[in-house]
Amino acid sequence: MGSISQAESVMVAAGQTLGNRVEILLARIRYAAALTGDAAKVKLLELEESATRFCGAAQLNVWRALAAAAAAIGDTDRWRIHVTAVAEKNPDDLQVIHSLYFGALQSGSTDDAERWLQEIRRIDGNDGPETLLAEAQRLMVSANPGPTDKGAVEHGAVEQARELFNKVAVQMPGSPRVALELAQLETLAGDEDLAIDHYTKAIDAGENDPEVFNRLIRLLYKQRRFTEAADVVERLRNTATVSLTGDLGRVAAEVSIRSQDLKQASRFAELAVSSESPDFRDHLWLGQISLPPLAWNCCAPARQPRSSFNRFSAGFRQRSCAIRIQPICCFRWGTLPTSQGTTPMRKPCIDVPSRKRPSHR
Repeated sequence: MGSISQAESVMVAAGQTLGNRVEILLARIRYAAALTGDAAKVKLLELEESATRFCGAAQLNVWRALAAAAAAIGDTDRWRIHVTAVAEKNPDDLQVIHSLYFGALQSGSTDDAERWLQEIRRIDGNDGPETLLAEAQRLMVSANPGPTDKGAVEHGAVEQARELFNKVAVQMPGSPRVALELAQLETLAGDEDLAIDHYTKAIDAGENDPEVFNRLIRLLYKQRRFTEAADVVERLRNTATVSLTGDLGRVAAEVSIRSQDLKQASRFAELAVSSESPDFRDHLWLGQISLPPLAWNCCAPARQPRSSFNRFSAGFRQRSCAIRIQPICCFRWGTLPTSQGTTPMRKPCIDVPSRKRPSHR
């Protein structure tokens, strides 16, 4: 977080020197989205006031950037406000109208969804690709019972949606959007192999959204296809617009552990979690990544390579940090789910010691 705050200071100083420049404001919005928790929301609300200083195309770019930042931090209300502002200035922008339509679908706002669907039909016609996509998305959302009832997928709606998506694929050959929609549909239908194929096609067609890489890596990891997952991580790492921080860095580190690239795992772990984190669980995770594989085996030989000794030192140093932050807990090593939803590594279980010792006879 120190580097982000330093960058913010540099950009503020640049604004004071160069004046009211939209490029500086856009950069500050991107960096604000990289903050965590309420800090990101507060900073973005502060930067919203600066949008009124611009007009025309510059103001539209600011609204688009604010919408993207709000989406990145999960603030759907602010996202809707900013995208609606863009739509009012560009009433024939199909991409913007479609995003508002899909947002209304996901939030369950039936009236808003119908309103935006009519706008899509007005612009694209009844048989246009955007209209067919919108109809298929509505079917897919209606087929999804939600997380509380996973066994009740409406397969009839899934089949209808698949048919519409395939029609769009004919009209838009090689489109990553269609491949992404099909990947999500097959995930809903429970066919993870097909979902993997469609996510791969989307990336091959030029999709570079980190979340798409994240989904593909997780599916491959779940199926224990670790070599393929490592290849996707490498493709993600080579994407210039992506920084392997946060959850992406954790995923990349765990995949690297599974593919036996321990140095790479350590590098990803350092990007994912700050060594100055106040959360003891971050240090436990860093320590676990740092430990060599033989450390997880109680029968490990006494003599190990120098690199393993260094990893032992790093691992136990992080565990010591965790204990300093959370001294009231004692730790035992058990096997728990990682960020991938599987159990490839050991992770600390936390026990709060009881006041009384059990009696032993």
